[in-house]
Amino acid sequence: MESVKKSVKNFGKGFGIWLILLLLNTRAGESSVNGIKIIMDTLLSIILIGNNKKAREAALGISALTVVVTCLKLPGDVEMLLLIGIAVLGVMVLKNIPDMEETSEAQNDYLASSYETDDELPWNTRNVFWPFEKYSFSPDQGICIQKGVIKRTYMKIKTKNIQIRINQTIMQRIFRICDISFLSDYTGFEYGSEVLRNVRLKYAMELSQMV
Repeated sequence: MESVKKSVKNFGKGFGIWLILLLLNTRAGESSVNGIKIIMDTLLSIILIGNNKKAREAALGISALTVVVTCLKLPGDVEMLLLIGIAVLGVMVLKNIPDMEETSEAQNDYLASSYETDDELPWNTRNVFWPFEKYSFSPDQGICIQKGVIKRTYMKIKTKNIQIRINQTIMQRIFRICDISFLSDYTGFEYGSEVLRNVRLKYAMELSQMV
């Protein structure tokens, strides 16, 4: 059942990405060029929902180039030549990107345990107002923070000697969300500067019980 849910989730994500690319890349009255773009958008969507980080970054760059070409409003034949050139460039770049299985074992374990298998972790959520900021927790890894879209930041917070502090503004109380910060068991003062922002209150309560 879990694999079915994951497949449906990936399909929804892929379809959403494909639809956005389609809206950004196509123009009326260019059926031949639009046909190539639809094929490219489909392939890019498949890559963008994959697990290979470098391939996703390359696909984002290729997507940006196709959007720029569309915005330039060039003649159809010129636009087609540019798209073919971008496609060839994309194939060359993607061909030189190693598969996830070929990456180093340490990096593979790190990504798999911390960020690529959130569905298997006991606790994971994200910033309600900025979905590209993800948070997760496991007893072995501690709290993991992933921020960013194209350029990403990964951080870990060990939870052995810290306490959870839940903070709410008036606006956050209305939406039943909160910020989570950390206190040191030794000093009682704030531990580090990282804050989990705009987390649903029920998830924050779950995390405080786990930690």
